[in-house]
Amino acid sequence: MKPYIKLARQPEIIRTTQKDVQFSSEINQNILEVVQFLSQNNRNLIKIGEVSKILSNIIYHGFATLNRLQTLGEEYTGIIQIDNNTDNLPTRFSQLIAIILEFAGESFLIRLLKVYEKKVEENDDLVPEAQETILKLIHVIKASIPYVKAFHRGLFYINSGHFQVSKRLTGINYVLVRYWLSERQSIKGYKFLGIITILQVTFSLYGKLKEKLAGDKLETNHSTSKGLVRNNFSQKSTKKCVLCLEIRINLTATHCGHVFCWNCILELLRFKDECPMCREPLRSSSVIFLQNYC
Repeated sequence: MKPYIKLARQPEIIRTTQKDVQFSSEINQNILEVVQFLSQNNRNLIKIGEVSKILSNIIYHGFATLNRLQTLGEEYTGIIQIDNNTDNLPTRFSQLIAIILEFAGESFLIRLLKVYEKKVEENDDLVPEAQETILKLIHVIKASIPYVKAFHRGLFYINSGHFQVSKRLTGINYVLVRYWLSERQSIKGYKFLGIITILQVTFSLYGKLKEKLAGDKLETNHSTSKGLVRNNFSQKSTKKCVLCLEIRINLTATHCGHVFCWNCILELLRFKDECPMCREPLRSSSVIFLQNYC
């Protein structure tokens, strides 16, 4: 006789994810501290930051998977992974595929699209119309990624099930170990949040499409003129950014008085909340974009 199975709901899955993020972030922070200690160079911290984040997640989740263990987040909320038929544990292969897709899939897809985009731009055998169509398709795919993720999250809030796209693709579900402790009162709130999320995605996508269709030519002309102005302004600075070792562009200041490129300092702050020069605590929300400084 098949035992009673109760699938985990939104509260348990979200708490599990939050706990797992907390523990994998600690591993990531340790890796970054080791890299920074060995290299003494903040440029390396920027370069390795994304790789370190992916690696720490794969190490954390992969260790649990290979040893047939719950992650600390799953143990905390009392849930376990199960296959799509709710009969058995998922295979190690499907779990590893889910881990790789979850933490490296988006990054790999974007890099692949960039490589393909470059090849299309450099391919002289393609007629201009075909080249333009392919490049537009690549742009649409890249731009649609956050909308797909947000729409999927909205579906999860409404119906529960798969919080990650990777687990939906690999058919991995969660079941409660102690089903009698399942939360019921907060489910309606999640359903309402899901409806709001899907409406927000729909209106945002509609607005983007309307803007794109209505202002293609205007946007192109504006971008060209804006780029020329930005380039002329950027060339006024003759000092180099200590992070990229190139002439500073889009100058950005910290509250402690140091100036960097906009992209450089924001990329660094994704991995370490401190000024790379004086080690003062620093958040991305407190940096200041400089308009009239050279």
